[in-house]
Amino acid sequence: MVEHNMKVVAGISDTITVLARGSVLAEGPYAEVAADPAVIEAYMGTEVTELASSAGVLA
Repeated sequence: MVEHNMKVVAGISDTITVLARGSVLAEGPYAEVAADPAVIEAYMGTEVTELASSAGVLA
């Protein structure tokens, strides 16, 4: 299944796979994948990653 609504994904999936440019970027439980810095950078950009990291969000 392909789904972009992350609330739906979190509620129905045991394991998720994130693709970036046609390649697997991360795979695993939602909480683990959602906190992956590479996933955050790919979908939110580098500046957000730096801000989240400095705020302790990615710790």
